Amino acid sequence: MKRVCFFVVAALIASAGVVHADEIPVDLSVSVDDDLTVLGETIETDREGGFEAEGSVENEAYTLDWEIGGHLDPALVVSGSITNLTNAAINVAFLFATPVIPFLPPSGAGGSIAGSVTDGNGDGVTLSNVDSSLYTALVNGTDFRTLGDSPFNFTSAVPFGSAALPVLSFGIPGLTEPGPGVLVTDMGILVAFQLSAHDSAAFTANFVLEPRDEVIPEPATLGLMVIGLAGFAGRALRRRKCS
Repeated sequence: MKRVCFFVVAALIASAGVVHADEIPVDLSVSVDDDLTVLGETIETDREGGFEAEGSVENEAYTLDWEIGGHLDPALVVSGSITNLTNAAINVAFLFATPVIPFLPPSGAGGSIAGSVTDGNGDGVTLSNVDSSLYTALVNGTDFRTLGDSPFNFTSAVPFGSAALPVLSFGIPGLTEPGPGVLVTDMGILVAFQLSAHDSAAFTANFVLEPRDEVIPEPATLGLMVIGLAGFAGRALRRRKCS
């Protein structure tokens, strides 16, 4: 089995009290088995703290496109698509992580994932996961909420056809999921699945936290804080909302 891991990390530096930075340096790491490719670029934030970027990777094993967007409220919107060019199933993992200026336990949360699969060689297509959930929302590097728990299996037998994955969500609309009862320092999205040979898959996922009205005092020792964005594509959010 070829193992594909897709990782996007965006780190931005802002002084305490600044709403957003002007630029976000993005590091993209793509690994296939033991092969690792590292790319990098810088994206700009808009005046309201929104950001977005996109890119692609192509080699003999797969082709991959990604978009990433969000808002420093914070909210993440990520998308990815991959085509398996090999004769065996591949394990795919997209990880997006966003360090944030620490804020009090969120009052609410919401997230979702949707997507599609396409058969590329006439024998049907299978997207499955036996080791982890299809979607995992992360807070402080720890699993917060999962969707499409293992064993997850979706198969379309239509030759050369496409099929929509079931839409999965939590806390939407209205960010009604109780937020994690911890001080939040980072958030992220992990999307993981196994894709059959010569087939394609695409997804869009989001994760939004609702900060409380209280403001954490900013110690002088904070100085410069590192904020980051990671993960699989999206439109910049002009205001905090889940769609």
